[in-house]
Amino acid sequence: MKNIAIRLPNWIGDFVMSLGLLDKLRRSYPDSNIIGYGRKHIVELAEMDSRFSYCIPIDDHGIQGKITSAQNLRDFIFDLHFVLPPSFSSAFIASRTSSVAIKGYTGEGRSLLLTHPIKKQKNQHRVLDYVQLLSLEIYNADVSFEPSKKDSGVFKRFNIPEDYIVLNPFAVAKSRRLSIEKARELASEMDNLVLIGNSRQQPLCTNIGKGINTAGKTTLSELVTILKKARVVVTVDSGPAHLANALGTNVIDLSGPDDPDETKPWNQDKLLILREPVPCSPCVKNTCRYGTNECIQKIDNGRILDAISVFSSGEKG
Repeated sequence: MKNIAIRLPNWIGDFVMSLGLLDKLRRSYPDSNIIGYGRKHIVELAEMDSRFSYCIPIDDHGIQGKITSAQNLRDFIFDLHFVLPPSFSSAFIASRTSSVAIKGYTGEGRSLLLTHPIKKQKNQHRVLDYVQLLSLEIYNADVSFEPSKKDSGVFKRFNIPEDYIVLNPFAVAKSRRLSIEKARELASEMDNLVLIGNSRQQPLCTNIGKGINTAGKTTLSELVTILKKARVVVTVDSGPAHLANALGTNVIDLSGPDDPDETKPWNQDKLLILREPVPCSPCVKNTCRYGTNECIQKIDNGRILDAISVFSSGEKG
């Protein structure tokens, strides 16, 4: 098998959960070219992983973008092509490439675009969803991320101290965010604090009033370096939670509307998940129907600080 394509997921967390499939492909086909393609920010991460032979960024917005994306892949004949996003458009792009076999899950009327449409198993972790595109008999995976590039200069640029704690209090989904008040109270009890987030979350992090605010100021490579070297990462359910977990960093996952059985960070040895039982959780919604984010707001800050102490003392991790 010469060329294997992977249409990468659109979200960082999903990309990390797809690394189990990448690992099994590289082990099964050590001499094959594995070509990952997807949106620019995901390809930026994929380029740090030496298990990919090539990485190709695409802009699949609009009809013309989808057609152009397929044309950009025409230099390859793919023996095997995995479509990981569940959208019709991702299957459409794959169907217009020179591919012998195209594998993906059914849904959104895309079965006719796949040579091997597969029905997804219910109520299982997304890591297994991805690896079972290779074989339905697989029930384990190695989800690890060892970046080939390390931007150690980020520590000097932001004057980050040694033995620091990362706090990621906000997420793209509004339902998974801490309130400013709760984040501020939590941060007030932390030393050597580094705040992370995207550019839209930069003013929110500023309002916390403590810590080194790197939100929206780092490249993905710099973010990876910050997560890798942290003593512990305290984070809401988001891409950085999965990324830090795959890097082997201690992670405290503040879980609210998400369903841990299906999307929690995969590696359990350096992971503590904190939840509060509320009747409506997990709703798996991006916006809280009550506008309160109660499921995540009710996680007591004392529990979070105790979890930090567990990692700091070496009792776990």
